[in-house]
Order: sequence, then structure tokens, then C-alpha cells
Amino acid sequence: MLHVSSPTMSSRDALRQRTGAAHQRLHEQKDFIALRQGTLARPRYVRLLRRLLGIHAPIEELLAPYEASPEIGWHADPAASRSARLRQDLAALGEDPDAIWSAPRADQLLPPIHSVAAALGCAWVVEGSALGGRLLALLLRSTMGIGVESGAAFFTPLPSQSERWHACCASIEALGAYPRQMAEMLGAAEATFEVFANWMEAA
Repeated sequence: MLHVSSPTMSSRDALRQRTGAAHQRLHEQKDFIALRQGTLARPRYVRLLRRLLGIHAPIEELLAPYEASPEIGWHADPAASRSARLRQDLAALGEDPDAIWSAPRADQLLPPIHSVAAALGCAWVVEGSALGGRLLALLLRSTMGIGVESGAAFFTPLPSQSERWHACCASIEALGAYPRQMAEMLGAAEATFEVFANWMEAA
């Protein structure tokens, strides 16, 4: 169904409205609930990280060709790679290197990305979740004694993450002024959230 935003609605508001249901599904995934409640056992935490790696790694590869675009607003930063930080966490938690690199991946489930606008819609989901990890990082330290060097790097945003997020939001507002690009962003963001929710629920 074609989404038509009101003249006063920002592009990010339109994205939040369009993706609200899928976003809520993701928040209600049982391991995320247990993590927020401080009841997630260590083996389940490791399993959660493996599952997250299986979707973040292919998404990063999908978005990589677009990160050099001037319309995106940032360049690829290996230090900001969330899949690399997931692998770092899994290694810190004692996972075998072969098992880390052979974690199941969601490649076949990801939405097609054929434009900068679609890449931005997908990136909006990923970059927003990176900043949202702060509280979870604090919970991991207080409930499981896991810090950034011992298994919580993924949930601990780097200083550059805020800059990436602001660049992402600025690009979204700029491209969102054009109906076709806005529609592509909305579709990609909704599809990305749906894939995340389906992938995590299937675990």
C-alpha cells in the first residue's frame, strides 16, 4: 500500500510510523526481553550474538557499495563494523573461531537494495539499533559482569556512531523530499525490520 505522509511529518517520523509494528515484534523477541529483564543466561546470550551476526554480516555487505555515495553522508569505517564487534564478543566469550565464521546467515532473506534511497532505509534500521544498545550494555555489565572487552562490544556504541546516525538522519530528510526516494526508503526500512524480526523469532 502506498504510504502518504502528511506535509508536516518528517521523513524519520514517516519511517517510524511505517515500521512500528515490525519494530515492536523485534522488541518482543524472547531473548531480547530476557536481556532487558536481566534474566538471560550466558549460553542464550552467546546464541543471541550468533544469531545477530548472521544478519548483521550480510547487511553490511549489502550496504557497503553505497557507503561511498555523497548522498549517504559517511564512509565505510572498519572500526564501526557491527559484525566485527559481534565476532570480537563471541571470541571473548570462548566461542570457537570456526563456529563464529560458520554461523548461519540470512543472506537469502534480505530485501533487494538497488538504490541509495533503499540503502538509507536499511541503514536507518541498523544505525538506530546501534545507538539503542547503550542500556543493554549497562545491563550486561550489572547482571552478567560482561563489559566491552569481555563480550558486550556489540551493544556498546563507538563515539563515531553518533556521527554516523546524524549523517544518516540528515540524508534521510534530504532524500525524503522526493516521493520516489521516500517510497524506496520506506519499503526498505519496513522490509529490513521484518527480516530482523523473522530471523530472530526463528531462532
